[in-house]
Amino acid sequence: MSIYGCTSQHVEPLIVHEYLSNGNLAAHFQGVKDENITLPWLKRLDIAIDIANALAYLHYYGIIHRNVKSSNILLDLNFSAKLGNLHLSCKLPDGVPVDATHVTSDRVGSSGYIDPEYLTKGQLSVKIDVYSFGVVLCELLSSKLAIYHILNEESNLGIPFSRKIENKTLVELFDPRLGFQSNLNIKQLMTATAELAVLCMKCPQESRPNMEEVLEILNEMKQGRYGTNSHSTKGAISKPYYIPFLFTG
Repeated sequence: MSIYGCTSQHVEPLIVHEYLSNGNLAAHFQGVKDENITLPWLKRLDIAIDIANALAYLHYYGIIHRNVKSSNILLDLNFSAKLGNLHLSCKLPDGVPVDATHVTSDRVGSSGYIDPEYLTKGQLSVKIDVYSFGVVLCELLSSKLAIYHILNEESNLGIPFSRKIENKTLVELFDPRLGFQSNLNIKQLMTATAELAVLCMKCPQESRPNMEEVLEILNEMKQGRYGTNSHSTKGAISKPYYIPFLFTG
């Protein structure tokens, strides 16, 4: 995201960035932008890759976003995604390993996206962003109404998604407008994405992949090198190829 200027001469600091004409991702889920336009699945996958790349970049420099959610994902004219609203982010102290876990009483975030271990135990690490990203993946797969309904019953979206994978009824959670019924490739991609989302929301935090690994998996999926373990009760994605993630900054 291009930054044009900032000021701290107000009650709250202001920042001026490029105009992102397609608004935020949440508005598209809710039909605010145009209820007759549905983001196709492959575009949603590109959005997931953009945000995973942004989070991998932040985590590389020891920055935890702490408020990853669809309303903080902004879309430009070409629907390229930018991660915004970093005002709640925090920087790990110099010399502290990026994957270290800290206990804090300063708990911030948005309901539905907050890592349960961060919310109840105050366990702060880059893995709380991984959890929130898993929730965004679920939103990309499902209709907003379905997500709200699930969150009324479960505090962790990974639980019902894992249960559906185990029972081979995962498609019940998919947004029918995405065309998976008539396109096997899209159905396989969406299934693999759901399995990745479950991994991102696993507890304890240590059992989750880091964002570099998540980005690697998403890129493999887009390139057609992916597999699913839908027959497995663990709901873990299968990676038949390993391509090291090259962090370019």
